Amino acid sequence: NNSTLIANGTADKPITFTSAASSPMAGDWEGITFDSYSFNNSMKYCTVQYAGTVSGGAVYVHNTSLAFSNNHILDAKAYGLLLKWEAYFSEMNNNTIEKCGNHPVRIEASKVHTIGTGNLFICQDEKGVNIYDGNSNILGNVSWKNLNKPYFVENTLDAYNGILTIEPGAIIKFMPNASLNIGSYG
Repeated sequence: NNSTLIANGTADKPITFTSAASSPMAGDWEGITFDSYSFNNSMKYCTVQYAGTVSGGAVYVHNTSLAFSNNHILDAKAYGLLLKWEAYFSEMNNNTIEKCGNHPVRIEASKVHTIGTGNLFICQDEKGVNIYDGNSNILGNVSWKNLNKPYFVENTLDAYNGILTIEPGAIIKFMPNASLNIGSYG
């Protein structure tokens, strides 16, 4: 209970989390998990490489928040960052996520607005920010940034009780049977 990780390197002295294998490859270790009993977590100027599972993130945030800026995730087994159960970024700027087996970021619709600016996602054309069916309600006045990769929506999203602003140039791609409903509940 009440645990915190503060891994704040600097540009001159970054922190590296990596595999111990002599010939490392994606998925060599399970990754870093921030669970619901952790608070005020922070990673800055960190490298996370060769981590993750078939369905997990190299960095997995579950029902808590994470300040995540100036980091580099590469060679993830599946997702670079996976956020579930109301998890969100208290800060998320200037990160590079590349060479992931799946999307660089997987996040609930209700928390997409916590993705900040200056992030670079280097991945296949059919990958980007995966918005999945956890909490699909978009509430309040929020903004989705114009990222260097598209958003991929898996399910029906409901935006109500506020304003959803989508920045110019943003690309949102919908999977079959997915939709964006504005004002459905209020």
